[in-house]
Amino acid sequence: GFQLNADQRSCDDIDECIDAALNDNELCLGSFECLNTVGSYLCVCPPEYQNRSGVCQVNIPPRITGAGSILLVKIGEPSVYNFSVVDDGDTYNVGVVGGIPTGARLTYDKGNFTFSWNVQQVQNLPLTFYVVDSSNATTHLRVQVLTCGCQNEGNCTLNMLNDTSVIVICVCSKAYGGEFCEQDRNGCLEASCFTGVQCFDVPAPGVGITCGPCPIGYSGDGRHCAGINNCGLCTQLCNRTAGSYTCFCNTGYTLAADYQTCSDINECLLGTSGCTQLCNNTV
Repeated sequence: GFQLNADQRSCDDIDECIDAALNDNELCLGSFECLNTVGSYLCVCPPEYQNRSGVCQVNIPPRITGAGSILLVKIGEPSVYNFSVVDDGDTYNVGVVGGIPTGARLTYDKGNFTFSWNVQQVQNLPLTFYVVDSSNATTHLRVQVLTCGCQNEGNCTLNMLNDTSVIVICVCSKAYGGEFCEQDRNGCLEASCFTGVQCFDVPAPGVGITCGPCPIGYSGDGRHCAGINNCGLCTQLCNRTAGSYTCFCNTGYTLAADYQTCSDINECLLGTSGCTQLCNNTV
């Protein structure tokens, strides 16, 4: 593997690969290529090939399969994305382009990977995983990270606008409204009290409304009011109106000062009887 220099003292490495080529002596068989080393040589596979049981075979890049193209994360809550890697007969390394984000971790179990991330701020960005094998063949998996900003226990859903665009929509509980469920929903906009009765919204997380008292002459809970029948207070005739009543009397009677009882009219005393001599008043 070495030869003596002209100074008869030092030795130089012999490049067996070049010598073999010059002498038509094939050191490596098949698809193997000769690689010179200090004092010797190696038979290696060409780039993009792998040595599999003594045979150079075309290297197949690792295959990576994910749980989808979108990772929906919610601020302050852990989110998980799973993917798997297959690369038969080879070793590989897995990572995230640009490094694993703060608050995230990547765990491995027999070809199955779990990416866990507790996001603390809005993160609408692409996340790219990579797998590189021993021959530097690399495969990427791009996942779009979308942040769910829903508050007050609102649920996030994805709305596909088209084949390439998607937005996050918050589905709020009955007590909240707004783009991110950040507003107390005003129940008085969806329900109402009786006419003229003031409406009060039940503060979130409660739902619904409460109503003020019914108008004078009405009874009920403020949402449903009915006129009170006070005609029983009249001694003769009664006319009910909205929330009220009016007493009146039969012919020959007049309404008393209490506006409820009727008194006989004494036509003799009033001089309205039409009698020319004697007058006897009757009820």
